[in-house]
Amino acid sequence: VSDTSGSMAGPAATRAISEAVGIAQAAGAPITFIACDAQVHRVTQCRSAQEMIAANIGGGGTHFTPAFDAIKKLPKKPSLVIFATDGEGA
Repeated sequence: VSDTSGSMAGPAATRAISEAVGIAQAAGAPITFIACDAQVHRVTQCRSAQEMIAANIGGGGTHFTPAFDAIKKLPKKPSLVIFATDGEGA
């Protein structure tokens, strides 16, 4: 999950994408990428930085619950969830 709130713009967003790309490369498979600020903007399978940058939309405030609600709705439950955030949210 990538926190796409306004406070995550710039270097924080770049670091989050970089880490997500590293995880996808280490897994050798696409990852389910969720872009969320106060609401979920995108849930998609990504493998590359370009795909994640394109999916990383938002810019509002931060609420963590919508992202976890989206995870619960995934057809296949993940064995691991990584949430890249600055922790400034509700």
